Amino acid sequence: MTIGNPNLLDRPIEWNMTDPGMAFFAGTGPAAETCGTCKFRGYHRPGRDKFDPTTGAYYTPQYRVGACGKYLELTGIHGPDVDKHLPACKYFEPTKKVEQAE
Repeated sequence: MTIGNPNLLDRPIEWNMTDPGMAFFAGTGPAAETCGTCKFRGYHRPGRDKFDPTTGAYYTPQYRVGACGKYLELTGIHGPDVDKHLPACKYFEPTKKVEQAE
């Protein structure tokens, strides 16, 4: 006889929904949250240096990607974009909400 849930969650883990590049398995985070509301999804990544003929200088453009920043932090590798509709993983942290002044 086992005591408790072996996954330590009150719901099944979505093993088959986990995208490559996620920091952990989908469905291991808060129940109602998705990757789209996580502060780690999406960051700026530097592109290749380009030459600007008007100024005569090189510059490095920045691109916004939908990859997981926590995956980059843990592995040191830029992963592919992660679907924003996937259930959140255990590293989920909500995005900061801007409070409006009254």
